[in-house]
Amino acid sequence: MHWKEVVPTFEYPVVPTPFFSLVVPTVDTLRYSNHLKMLTKISKPVFITGETGTGKSMIVQDFISANCEEMEFISINLNFSA
Repeated sequence: MHWKEVVPTFEYPVVPTPFFSLVVPTVDTLRYSNHLKMLTKISKPVFITGETGTGKSMIVQDFISANCEEMEFISINLNFSA
């Protein structure tokens, strides 16, 4: 099945949410999240690279917040800037 067929429809949250906290589901966000989940379940390290501003940090932060209890993550955020 192609990634485009499983991307969920984006719905704005009912509770007011800051614009920069929104993660819109796309083929890339879905693909990266699935790869993150598969690799972390088998304790493999994950390295995500790409251009500045492509959403790498947001994808990882969204993944961690959605899976922290299930996968027993503890999050420490370090911000770097170009």
